[in-house]
Amino acid sequence: MVNKEYFDKYRDEFESGLDEAIETINSYKDMISIVDLGCGLGELIQHFKGTHRVLGVDNSTYLKNKSEVKSLIVLEDIVKFVSMFNNYFDLVVNRNSFDYLTNDDLHKVLAWSS
Repeated sequence: MVNKEYFDKYRDEFESGLDEAIETINSYKDMISIVDLGCGLGELIQHFKGTHRVLGVDNSTYLKNKSEVKSLIVLEDIVKFVSMFNNYFDLVVNRNSFDYLTNDDLHKVLAWSS
């Protein structure tokens, strides 16, 4: 779970790739709803909130409290979220958090998204 010390240490890593992610998402013209798993501060949510139905999911209360994004929820179990909302979102985004999942949970998430 991300706390202040962890976030301060890896802040650049959290912010890396944002422009590339925005460009990639923009290439999917028919994607109306987006969920960002492991959304951190919700930068992608902030960017797309006026043009898409967006939701950010993270397991860090610290990041949610630090974020200005209102459509961000904190869940300890992202895998459970994924199983509950199967086929609800057009696009599932994950930039930096799959490496926090166990191999078993990662397989569940990838099986759901295929």
